[in-house]
Amino acid sequence: ERAAAAEAYHAFLGQREASARWREDSMSYLRALYLSGELGAPGPLLAAWRARAAAAMPAFWRHVAGRGVDQRLNFAKLFRGLGLAAEADLVAFERATRRATHVARRRPLAWFLLSADRPYDLTHEVFALTRDGRAPFPGAGDPAAALAADAPLSDHAYALRTAAALLKVCVRRDALDAACELLANLGQLGARAGGDALGELYRQAADYVASRRNADGSFGETHDAARVRAAKGIPAYDVEVGGTLHTTFVCLWALAQRPGGGVDVSRPA
Repeated sequence: ERAAAAEAYHAFLGQREASARWREDSMSYLRALYLSGELGAPGPLLAAWRARAAAAMPAFWRHVAGRGVDQRLNFAKLFRGLGLAAEADLVAFERATRRATHVARRRPLAWFLLSADRPYDLTHEVFALTRDGRAPFPGAGDPAAALAADAPLSDHAYALRTAAALLKVCVRRDALDAACELLANLGQLGARAGGDALGELYRQAADYVASRRNADGSFGETHDAARVRAAKGIPAYDVEVGGTLHTTFVCLWALAQRPGGGVDVSRPA
């Protein structure tokens, strides 16, 4: 509340929407507004904050056009949750954006293996397309049917097959953070632990994730900060936040699905 009450917090709205400040702060700005409402921030503060965001919507729309596909879908989710755009405009925007996803374009598996970051291009799209697990994947059917050799390659079948293949690679490479996101994806795409090949992969991946818990209950690696920063190529990388906090969050999220229990697999609020 103190930050949002300061004029400097909103200053980026007056800059060009192509600026680095917009790229760094625009989504966080809307997320903070949404969460502040959920957490019961004072009404006058929220009203003034939302009015600023509403006045900047033309700039937000221009900015969003230059963001990644999954980020566009997440902006649309925030616009909807905050009542900042008409539903018809959001539906049309989401429909057009879905046509540009890696899922819709059927990227080959090899494309996602060209760098350690590319699996996240898939995981973040599945998060966005399922609203972090709160909604079914568009057009989703039975996972077993989607994986059948003679099944048509629908968006759901493609996402499920690709996520499963990438999960195997990430577990083999001990890429824990990406493996956790892919395990969460499998749950969001309808997979559960069971006797078939997909169910066994789900169970084995969940066991792998659980086995990587640190003694203090966290997940991730921070003991060699220099090596982590070198691997990222970012000398100032915050190893504590990026190396442990995010990985712990996604690991717990994936494990909380409790495969086979029929529980909520949405991202915790």
